[in-house]
Amino acid sequence: MNIHTLRNRLAQLAKKEALIDAAKAETQAKVTAIQAAAAVTIGPLIAERDAEEAAIKAEIELHRESLLGPGKTLTLDTHVIAFRSREAVECDDEEAVIESLSAMADDETATPEDRMSAAACLRIPEPKLDKGFVSKNWKRFHAWFTGHGLRKERKETLSLKPLKNPEVEASQS
Repeated sequence: MNIHTLRNRLAQLAKKEALIDAAKAETQAKVTAIQAAAAVTIGPLIAERDAEEAAIKAEIELHRESLLGPGKTLTLDTHVIAFRSREAVECDDEEAVIESLSAMADDETATPEDRMSAAACLRIPEPKLDKGFVSKNWKRFHAWFTGHGLRKERKETLSLKPLKNPEVEASQS
């Protein structure tokens, strides 16, 4: 192989790469157009479904006792309705707590225990409150957590989930 042959083969390779790039761009343009068309068609249906789901959840909340009795779950023809009650870690101003814990974790004058505790409450790389860590360690360190603006509250949530394979006919009503 000589330089002239190598240049020709590299030129052919560059042309093939350009063809591939052009085909990718054309395909991506088609995908974008299909996604836009789908959003126009599907968007209103999703909004309608979400509004109906919110209304149904509100009704279920109002009539919870008569619908579920002492149970927490109800399976109907197409959906499962479930109430969950759990303790969740909360704070009044999460950004302020994160900022305070970040500052403490970096503070050379703080005790090593406080620095480690503050750092353990944060997720990295973007400082975010690690509520799972706080929850798991609440009993042992609740005084430290509450002293830094954290608390535990009971939360009740309602979920309305479709069954995996309900026999439902798609129709517009």
